[in-house]
Amino acid sequence: MVVQNQKGRWQISEATETRISAPVSNYERLRELGWLIGSWKTKTPAGTAVVKVEWAPGKNFIRSTCITSTEPATIEKVDTQIIGWDARSSSLVSWQFGYHGNFAYGKWKHKGNDWIVDLAGATAEGVSTRSSDVFSPKSESQFVWQSINRADAGEPLPDTQPLTVDRIGEKK
Repeated sequence: MVVQNQKGRWQISEATETRISAPVSNYERLRELGWLIGSWKTKTPAGTAVVKVEWAPGKNFIRSTCITSTEPATIEKVDTQIIGWDARSSSLVSWQFGYHGNFAYGKWKHKGNDWIVDLAGATAEGVSTRSSDVFSPKSESQFVWQSINRADAGEPLPDTQPLTVDRIGEKK
């Protein structure tokens, strides 16, 4: 609104209306990944990984924290992932931030029973990385995870071994 003072009186000289839309919730789009919500644990070749997956306030994002404890060292390494909806590409996406300073952006797709996340990122030193993480639900209390099609600086890396991941406690 533009107002002008004309002879001591304020009058509206111009007015426009802006449509205010209702807040958008992405919960319905993310609900497909609701099976991940909860706490999970697996044994890795280097130690143990505990993953806590929860809804962020407002249920517009899913937040995942993975704590890896290596053996015999007692250092816990914490990686964080945020999963959300990208309205621009109409797809589920994720941002991963690693303990070592690495990061990646992923696009999620549902293929059969599996969820595949195509990732592109960089190490802390700036070296480009690529991979596809595959989540294969086996039951409400178990899934298998594997990273495939991996590359570091354009050089192929071997796939990881499949890891069986078990739910800790009750389903949320």
